Amino acid sequence: MADYGRSASSLATAMLNEGKSPQEISAALSKHAKGDHLEGQDPVSPTYLK
Repeated sequence: MADYGRSASSLATAMLNEGKSPQEISAALSKHAKGDHLEGQDPVSPTYLK
């Protein structure tokens, strides 16, 4: 979990330094938090429980 916090903080800091808007940073952090799992999949619950 600490790794996620550091990576999110690094992403936000880099975007802020690049002059991105708060909305752009928020959207990027939201996408970062969701990860890159397939649409319709819940990465937290295993498929065998469904």
